[in-house]
Amino acid sequence: FRDPLLYEVVTGRPCFNLDSWLLDQAANEATLHRQARQSDVGVIDGVMGLFDGLDGTNDSGSTAQMAKWLGVPVVLVIDCWAMGRSVAALTFDEDVKISGLILNKVGSKAHAQWLLSALQSAGCAIPILGSLPK
Repeated sequence: FRDPLLYEVVTGRPCFNLDSWLLDQAANEATLHRQARQSDVGVIDGVMGLFDGLDGTNDSGSTAQMAKWLGVPVVLVIDCWAMGRSVAALTFDEDVKISGLILNKVGSKAHAQWLLSALQSAGCAIPILGSLPK
């Protein structure tokens, strides 16, 4: 969890909430358009995992649902510490526009190569924007 006040300090602009639990798609779209109208870039910080929401059966209440509702690209930051080939499974929903991946908590250069190989062998064409060591 990141404090919205931290975002306000860093950006010098007010932070606002989008919420698929309490608001419908139209209300979230209106909020985004109203608040971001004079901005070059908007950053939407998701909660939990990209696909985690109300339950395990669909994307209700998830960051993926919000991204689909708003039609915005996603830069997915993946905690890769205890992961190898499973990294490719996180790109399964083609309706979520994942425009880049950041591999976080990568254990070594060999681990990074293993992750890249897993993504390539799964046919993932999403650009890797970088990797960060543990």
